[in-house]
Amino acid sequence: MAPPPEPLPAFQPASQTAAEQRVLRALDDRLRPAGAAARLGLAIGTVRVHLKRVYAETGAHGQRRVVDRFARIRASLLPHGPSCARSG
Repeated sequence: MAPPPEPLPAFQPASQTAAEQRVLRALDDRLRPAGAAARLGLAIGTVRVHLKRVYAETGAHGQRRVVDRFARIRASLLPHGPSCARSG
């Protein structure tokens, strides 16, 4: 069994927990909070709490804006740039 992936670098200057990053990754797959909760084995309330914390940490408003920002940062860290962001 492969080890879990390392957490991605956080937004600057805020930082997200590994759990918040997992929620953002699930939402980046165009899932709604209920779908992310089901995929991750979490209660929907837990997903919402993680989102609220990310909103507070980043100052961003709205799920799509936060997830898109996370996706751009994640894509910029890939070896071949944004074109690889959705592969895998």
